[in-house]
Amino acid sequence: MIQPLKVGNISISALAVAAYFLTFSVNSSIDVSLLVLMAGAVWMQFDGKSRQVKFNSIDALVIGFVIVLLFCALLSESIQKSFILSAAFVPALLLYYLIRHCRGDSDFNVVLSSLLIQVMGLAVLLVYKATTEDLLPADVVKQIGSSILIVPNDVVFLVLAIPLFLALHETSRNRAISAAVGISIILIAVAVISLQSRLAVLTGGLSISCYYLSRSRRISAMSVLSVLAVIVLIDSIFEFALIQKIISFSDSRLPLWYSAWEMFKEKPFLGFGPHTFGEFYQAYFVYEGFAENIVVDNRHTPWPHNLYLELLAEYGLLGFTAFLAIVAVVVRQLLRRVPKKDDDWLAVNSGLLAAFTGFLFAAFFELTLLRLWVVVFMFALLGFSALMLEQGMPAKVKENSIRKSLKIKNRSRTVSSV
Repeated sequence: MIQPLKVGNISISALAVAAYFLTFSVNSSIDVSLLVLMAGAVWMQFDGKSRQVKFNSIDALVIGFVIVLLFCALLSESIQKSFILSAAFVPALLLYYLIRHCRGDSDFNVVLSSLLIQVMGLAVLLVYKATTEDLLPADVVKQIGSSILIVPNDVVFLVLAIPLFLALHETSRNRAISAAVGISIILIAVAVISLQSRLAVLTGGLSISCYYLSRSRRISAMSVLSVLAVIVLIDSIFEFALIQKIISFSDSRLPLWYSAWEMFKEKPFLGFGPHTFGEFYQAYFVYEGFAENIVVDNRHTPWPHNLYLELLAEYGLLGFTAFLAIVAVVVRQLLRRVPKKDDDWLAVNSGLLAAFTGFLFAAFFELTLLRLWVVVFMFALLGFSALMLEQGMPAKVKENSIRKSLKIKNRSRTVSSV
């Protein structure tokens, strides 16, 4: 069972991760958040209370994935650009390392509480700018000046955090945190609708539904209807701008997807190199032959708006396979339930599974490893999943170990009696 939040129970690694989440969206000349992570990692080495981490399959796959990315960068068509634009992996790996050293009880609560504060702050700023100034969604995001919100669809980050906040609500047993979770969800909904992000709406609905589906099918149906009702209600304030955008569907992604696929066909094994799509895609870009609702955007676009095609075009089959291996193992482990009697860990498991499902869905339409929040959030989910694998042992495994120990005891008793 996850323990209530107590300062004395919080590890150095959790404090460092919490401090990072509180500061990583700040756009400044000095990367304070990265310094915090580095200081936490160094301090933890001299902390006698730091726990020993048991190496598992997720750790091995994460290391393998990073090695593959490094190998692809070394063989990139633009080595300098590949390494410079891969800087987000430095804090992401430090974050993963520190999360793996968390203890999983009060640490989980303090880390997600800091993320909750960050997301609430961003949502408040977005709502304020969108409702008090006559700005286009893209201009609203620019006015915020955050290092993690670059385009309107980056509000997907806010909705992906909702399942984790729902788990925090169940495990914290703190009225103030529960109230903050409720307020944050309302603020996120208003921010998403004011920025007219179709992807964020779909991702949020899917993630919340997955969370409650894993908890209760009856509650899941109610949550879907509630989400739809809230969306329509809030969108009515903005004269149904989001619904009109969904109905009059038009998109500019298909030409970019075609270019990424053609790049993959050109270099199928190792790709063109990390973050090189923007440099080479124009040579494979097609301007004609698409349906009327497909917009051919002539503006320069640095990413293909599809993480899977981005991996194929930039990292080839090697990088794509390494990524799929991580996805397969993480999803498999999260689908294997922790003991039902430990409802706290079950809530955490559901939150991670729902957030990861939403992440994989959004990856089809927008996500890119160019974004700091995408890399950081992905490695944070992987770190917590590895922690779950180590500490939240699935019920079947525990039952089997108990049965084996009972058999051994019975055998020893039989031998002694003979």
